[in-house]
Amino acid sequence: MRLVGYRDSNKTPTAVTPWTLVHFIVGMAFGMLSYRLGFNNSLILFVIIHTIYELKDIYYGSSVINSVFDELFAILGFLAFYQFNMTTSQVALTVTGSLLLMTSPMLSDDNSWTLDIWNSRG
Repeated sequence: MRLVGYRDSNKTPTAVTPWTLVHFIVGMAFGMLSYRLGFNNSLILFVIIHTIYELKDIYYGSSVINSVFDELFAILGFLAFYQFNMTTSQVALTVTGSLLLMTSPMLSDDNSWTLDIWNSRG
């Protein structure tokens, strides 16, 4: 299992991928869009919707560990919006910065940046 990596699969589970950052951003955006529903109602609705999405990902080949971390980061994004009383422009700036990071040259397709928790090769 990898703690951090570029790709995730059932064969090589990876907890945190570049897409994990997208889940964090989606959490912030959902908090912003559902602000009028109130914190508790918004959080419950978000967790239900995001969990259904992650179950779809597991069905189509993502590892359970990656889905759990994506769910956690999405909730953290949601909580960050409320904790820091973010404005629309602050969320937009965070999204822009995150997209720039995700398109960074260090994120190449060759899995050159990984952090293995343990080596499962015999």
